[in-house]
Amino acid sequence: MNPSRSWALRILGLLLVGLYEMVIPPFALLVLLTRAVDAASAPTFTDANWTSIGGLPGPNGPVYAATVDGSGNLYIGGQFTSVGGVFATNIAKWNGSDWSAVDSGLNGSVHALAISGDDAYAGGRFKMAGGIVVNGIAKWSGGSWSALGTGVNGEVHALAISGSNLYAGGVFNMGGSIAVIAKWTGSGRSALSPGIGGGRPFPSVVALAMSGSNLYVGGDFMFAGTNTANHIARWDGSRWSTLGMGIDDPGTERPEPVVRALAASGSNSLCRRAFHIC
Repeated sequence: MNPSRSWALRILGLLLVGLYEMVIPPFALLVLLTRAVDAASAPTFTDANWTSIGGLPGPNGPVYAATVDGSGNLYIGGQFTSVGGVFATNIAKWNGSDWSAVDSGLNGSVHALAISGDDAYAGGRFKMAGGIVVNGIAKWSGGSWSALGTGVNGEVHALAISGSNLYAGGVFNMGGSIAVIAKWTGSGRSALSPGIGGGRPFPSVVALAMSGSNLYVGGDFMFAGTNTANHIARWDGSRWSTLGMGIDDPGTERPEPVVRALAASGSNSLCRRAFHIC
C-alpha cells in the first residue's frame, strides 16, 4: 500500500476514536481530516528520496536553523564545532559540494537564520561574531560580521524579513523592560508597541512568518497589544490582531512554548505547537 495512504488511514482511525471519546474538538477534527485526505492523494515519499549533504560526518551537534541564499548556498546554525570534518563554530555554509566555516563563527548557539539579498542574519544565544561584540543578533555580508546596533540583552529565537525591515523574536530587554519582539530598519531598532505579554514565567516569541505585509507571531504569550491572543497573533505593520481564539495551552507541564514553528502561504498559516499540529 502507498505509505501516504497507509498513514492517512491510521490518522483517520485515530481521529474517529478521538471524536467518539470527545477528545478532539470538531473543528480540529475537520482540519486534521482534510490533511489526512490530502496526504492520501500525495506523492509517495520514501527514504530513497533523501540524499546526504556532504556525507558523514555531519554536524557534531544539533542544528536549529537553516536557510538558503539567492545563489543556492545553504546556511545552517545550531550548536556544533564541526561539519563534514570542517571546523565551524555554530554556523556553516554548504555550496553544493563542500562545507565551509563562516569566518570564526559565533561563540554561542544559533537559533534563527534569515537572508536578505547578499546578507545573512543570525540570531541566538551568543555575544560575539567573528571576534566582534554583537549581542544575540548579527549580520554576515559575505566577508565579515557586523553588529546591529547594540544587539539585544537576551536571546533571539526567530527572525523574519520584510523589505528593509528585520524582525526578531525571543526574550530580551529593551528600555529596561522585557520585550519579545523588535524591528530593525536602516535607521535603528524599535519595539512593536503595544507589545506582547503574558506567558509563563514570562512571555516569549519563538516563531515568526511573513505573508505579504503581515507578520505572524507564535510562542508563549497571552496578549498582543490589548487583544487576548493565546500564543499566536498577527502584526499588520501598525497594529495587532488575533487569529480566532488562538491556540489552546496543552498544560502547565510542557517542555517548550505552545507554538514552536510557523509557516505562511498567502492568507493561510500553519503552526506547530508542543507535540501538536494546529
